Amino acid sequence: MGAFVALVDEGFDRPGRPASSAEARGAPNPLLAVLKGTSTYTDTLPSAAGALRDLWRRTCVRVASAWRAYFTAAYAAFAERTYQAGPLELQSLGA
Repeated sequence: MGAFVALVDEGFDRPGRPASSAEARGAPNPLLAVLKGTSTYTDTLPSAAGALRDLWRRTCVRVASAWRAYFTAAYAAFAERTYQAGPLELQSLGA
């Protein structure tokens, strides 16, 4: 799961392609919906969310519900911090 989190984070950190504020704010929503089990997507998930859905299904059968709740809350907090750090990262990139 850690590798997945890093992959998503790196998508926003690529030099020359910083996400807009609106894109950064909305990007975690499909991922969080998958983790929370509230995804309304069927076969039309964004690719990262589709990959997470597959990984999450396989992970959930092996871990306690308390760990799933912990990971979901931690990922939501991570997504919020990533969004808040966006303006600082843009400044460091000279944007």
